Amino acid sequence: MVWEDEIFNFDVYRHHPHLVRVSCNVNRYEQCNGTSIMRTQDKERVLVQLNDLYLNITTMHYYLESEENLYMAPAAVRAIRSMVASYVNKMGHVLLTRAEWKRYILLLRPKDVALVKDTKGETLAGCVIRWLKYFSLHSYTAYRIVHLIYRHIFDKGLRNQMIRN
Repeated sequence: MVWEDEIFNFDVYRHHPHLVRVSCNVNRYEQCNGTSIMRTQDKERVLVQLNDLYLNITTMHYYLESEENLYMAPAAVRAIRSMVASYVNKMGHVLLTRAEWKRYILLLRPKDVALVKDTKGETLAGCVIRWLKYFSLHSYTAYRIVHLIYRHIFDKGLRNQMIRN
């Protein structure tokens, strides 16, 4: 399962409202292994991860829309934004057929898709990547172009950079 820690954290916060959230980064996650399960290019595994992410996005909408958890809404929006970006990223890891692409795009809510284009606080490179992700959600042709860019430019470049470090 992917992003299961986010759901766990929200469940803990819901049952223990005396906990507080801090807005600073207190840990750092580094992924140095280019063969990580999270970077898999096995289509079946990626499709399972897409389904997991969809379920987690749906769960996060519960936190966003629940009146009893109103204080958690800003964190839920950030989590949904990150999950949808991850969802689109996963789609770029494998080449989907037109029918598969359409199936996974239709699972997303329009307001979730809109979150992908939010580039507030991003570097220029981050803005370009986020725009490409957003672009890939609008047509299968755009998805194929972005997939090509990811697979042959970004992915290869990032993988080579990780190997050198």
